[in-house]
Amino acid sequence: MLFHLLATFSAGICAAGLFLLGYRTFGRKAPRFLPPLAAGLAMIGYNVWDEYSWATRTIAELPGHIEVVETYGHAAPWKPWTYAIPEVNRFVALDASTIRRNENLPGYVLAEFILVTRRSPTATMQQLFDCQGARQTDVMPSQDFSAEGLPQDKDWVSVETDSTLFKAVCTRAGAD
Repeated sequence: MLFHLLATFSAGICAAGLFLLGYRTFGRKAPRFLPPLAAGLAMIGYNVWDEYSWATRTIAELPGHIEVVETYGHAAPWKPWTYAIPEVNRFVALDASTIRRNENLPGYVLAEFILVTRRSPTATMQQLFDCQGARQTDVMPSQDFSAEGLPQDKDWVSVETDSTLFKAVCTRAGAD
């Protein structure tokens, strides 16, 4: 957050300085209201760029075995332009290296998802998918499993077979 604040102020100071330098280069005096206006516009411009490019920059830094399966746009009243073009402030990624199958249970796939939200800690979540029955359930690290390999005392949730999470796991695992 401190870096963001410093970058915002730097953008404003640089814009005002370049504006004044341009006027002085041509031997003219800048109107008093223009340097603060240039600084304000530069700071707003930097913040808009930073908000809209966050997801793209973050996704570009992910390792190759992590695949982004869903992004979520966000609009806010204090940023009216986000109603026209929502900014992505969170996404869900599948860690393909964690996909596990049990030969005794064909059609069941265990996978780990990474939940990334701007300005929040990153979280991980394991889910078990029944690719043939189109359902899923969360699996906690301390989960008890039955002798056949299914989690005990879990509520299964029906999912649409065209949901991005379901398709990413079941298609990649070849468990359809």
